[in-house]
Amino acid sequence: MTTPKMTRMHFQCIADTLHTLKPKDGSAATRMWETTVYLFASDLAQTNSEFKRDRFLRACGLEN
Repeated sequence: MTTPKMTRMHFQCIADTLHTLKPKDGSAATRMWETTVYLFASDLAQTNSEFKRDRFLRACGLEN
């Protein structure tokens, strides 16, 4: 069985949701949120060889 290929539309939806959930301060919640975003980026990269990690991180609200 093959895994369906996720598309930019899927990635954007996930990034928009994660951006909405971004904490407003530099607390432990912010560090947990950042870890979650990086984990998503790593896992999503496995679903599509054309996944743009840097673009996804920026869309989530992480400054590189």
